[in-house]
Parts: sequence; structure tokens; C-alpha cells
Amino acid sequence: MTRILIRHFGVLLTTLVLCTIEIARASTLNATPLLNNSNSIPLVLGHIKATTPQDPTPWLMGNTQVSEGFYENSKAPVIYDLIKSAHSTIDIEIYEMNDPEIRRLLKDAMQRSVRIRILKDPTPMGSQCSLFTPSSSQDSEDCLAQKSLVSELRSHGHVFEAFNKDALCGEKNKPCFEHGKMAIFDQSKALISTGNFDITNLCNLPLTPRVCNRDYTYITQDSEVIQTLKTIFENDLKGQSYSLPLLLTQKVRQKLTISPFAKKDILAFIQSAKTSIHIANQYLNETDLNQALIDAATRGVQVYILVASACSFGKPDEGAQNKLTQIYSSFDRAGIQSRFFTHKILINGRPGYMHAKAIVVDEQRAWIGSINGSMTAFHRNREFGIFFDDANSVKALVQSFKQDFGHSETESWQESLACYRDGT
Repeated sequence: MTRILIRHFGVLLTTLVLCTIEIARASTLNATPLLNNSNSIPLVLGHIKATTPQDPTPWLMGNTQVSEGFYENSKAPVIYDLIKSAHSTIDIEIYEMNDPEIRRLLKDAMQRSVRIRILKDPTPMGSQCSLFTPSSSQDSEDCLAQKSLVSELRSHGHVFEAFNKDALCGEKNKPCFEHGKMAIFDQSKALISTGNFDITNLCNLPLTPRVCNRDYTYITQDSEVIQTLKTIFENDLKGQSYSLPLLLTQKVRQKLTISPFAKKDILAFIQSAKTSIHIANQYLNETDLNQALIDAATRGVQVYILVASACSFGKPDEGAQNKLTQIYSSFDRAGIQSRFFTHKILINGRPGYMHAKAIVVDEQRAWIGSINGSMTAFHRNREFGIFFDDANSVKALVQSFKQDFGHSETESWQESLACYRDGT
């Protein structure tokens, strides 16, 4: 009789514990940020921070273990595993997302009753797909597939909306983009990527991409970072103007950069360098950023620049050639070493393209994000970036940079202007 009572008590205790966990989990999932249009600070921050898991050990992703840290997209497109493993929520804020595997995995997640919300730029530069308009006979097969995902998610109660540029651009009446690449999973882990969720940025070889991009991702479980990203996402999703700087406390700005309020933090990061700066980007056209690199080189910091070929999309016109000559002549005079990444550099056997945006200072602290070296990226767009200093992640980024920088198929800026390796 005693054994039976003990057994029943144990079952009852286990049931109570499980119920308590489910109630707490449901409460967390249903919590909404209290930042409203009066620009009040979100009062849920302390609660989320206290309940978000802090265990840095790897979490299981299907058959793969993905740890917090740095990843090269062409080697480990961890976005796939994160979607596969999501059990409650997926929130995505993205510029472009046309990878069919992403679409398939999101549909699978929907079948698992995962709540999905996606906020996307409605008019990416060069896109032929007007995603948020009715389907037409003029749409490509890929565009129709993208529109089908929008309809399917919405019809099942999920969210897929356009980023409201009129309300959320950094400068009124001037063009901008939601150019960031950010996702939050189960409100407890997040990724920030330099690349979009498409076949070139993820180097999805079964779909035969024309090129494979050099792109990076960082995964974080930092509760303060996740709460800040979550609150930004919630307010961007509303599509109404709000005071973003109120969210960016000094402590947060040591971890995250959010355009159009990132410039100060990026410049301070460069100015903190004592021995070396390694910077990779598609291009470097922003005056203050370039001057910060020149100033660093002038005070004795070794500066290494790696950018995409000037002829990646055809021979630049005379104005672009003159501007590039002016910029890189100034870099030369300051003692900055620069190389241009060409299509001759293969990534997974495909012609490569430098799409990453990354900075490493003194080979000890790093930043990756979506910010190109342009005025629009710094002053108008929504962009996401993250700082990190864990040794393994920084080392992996430095190794990737040095391998590309020292590749025999890179070229000087003079060679790049002449389309020496990347012909027209």
C-alpha cells in the first residue's frame, strides 16, 4: 500500500511540474512588448532577461548540433537547422528570401504549429518580383512560389508583411530598404547574417546558383540582445514610427548595431584598434567610414581591406571609376593594403562573390552585419549587426578573411577597374 501511494505521489508531482512548465512557456510566448507609439521603454525586458536560457551548450538541430557563435554560410547554412528545430515561434526580418528550401522548411514548421511571422522589404533593388501584389501571368515561376508562400502563411493565421518604408526609413522622403538579415527562434536564440536567405547567399548547390557568395552568420543566446531584436521586430511589424534610439542603451550598443543609428558605434569600433583592422565589404563608399580607416592607418594600425570586384556586374562607368580611383588612391597613400575579390575565387566549386560585411579589430573583437559601406546603409536603412569576442569565432573569421585576402585570384584596384579577371 505504501509503495502504491509513493508511486501515485510521484506521478502527481511530475504532472504538476510539467503543467507549471507549460504554463510558464505559454506565458512567455504570449508576452508582447510594451513599447508603444509614445516611445516608452519596454517593461517586459526584465522578465524576458530573467527567463531566457543562458546555457551556452549546443542545442540539437535535427541531426546537427549548432552552437552559439560564428558560421560561414557556404559551409554551414545554419538557418536550415534553426527552422527545423523551432518548436514555438519563428520571427524573420529580411531583405530577400527566395531559397526554395527555406520555403519548404517554413511550411514544415507551419505543420508543426510553429507561429511564423515574416517582415520583408517589398521592393529589393533589382528584384523582378513584386511580392505583395496579386499574382499575374508576368510573374516568374520563382515569384509565383514566393507569392504562394505569402498566401499560404496568411491563410493559416500567420503573418507575412511588407516593411513600411514611409514610416520606418531613417530619413523622411528619401529611399531606403529593410536590408537587414535577422531571425529569432523560440524567443530564446537569434541569428544575424550578412547574407539574405536565398540560393546564392546560402550557396544551395542542388539549385545550381550562378555564383556562391561569401557570407557569414552569428548565432546568439544573449537575452539582452534577443529582447532588443524582438522589440525592434514587434515595432517594425506594426509599421508605425517609433523612437528606436530609446532601445539602444549604451550596454546594448556594445553588442548590437542597428541602422540608421549604427554609424557612431562602427566608427568607435574602428577607432579602438591598436594594431590591426581587417575589413571585408561589398564596397566602401561612405566618407566617414573611409576616413576612419585612413586615420587608423595614419596612427600606425595595419589596415587590410577586401571588397568585391569593381566588374562584378559589368564594367563601371566613368563616374564610378573616378570615385573608386579617388578612394583607393587615398587608401594607398595612407599605407592601407587592399585587394578585390573576383569570380575566379571559387566557393564550393562555384564562382565566388564578396557579399559579407565584417570587421575585425586587433584580431580580438569582431563585428558582422548587413551594413554595406554606403550612406544609405548607415543613414536610412534598417540594418542589423552584432559584435562578438569569443576566441573561436574571431579566429574563424580572421582565417576566412586571410585566406580570401591572400588568394592568388584577388587583384589590385587598378586591375579591377580594368576588369582584369572579371571580364565584361
